[in-house]
Amino acid sequence: MDGLQDQYGDEIDFVRINIDTEHGKELARAHGFIGQPTFIFFDSAGEETRRLQGAQSRETLEMEIQRIIGE
Repeated sequence: MDGLQDQYGDEIDFVRINIDTEHGKELARAHGFIGQPTFIFFDSAGEETRRLQGAQSRETLEMEIQRIIGE
């Protein structure tokens, strides 16, 4: 994630949630996290557009970021 954030941080916001905190647990419940890691992509209106669960390759995450940026 750090490398992707460095590369795309000017074009897309990255938010990490620590589910070990009370606030993080609340967010996880609100967004229906089943396992970790969970990657949720939102459009500029705040609507969820894609969800990836479990470990993902950098290439998979980068393809999704590029798809979002290209829209």
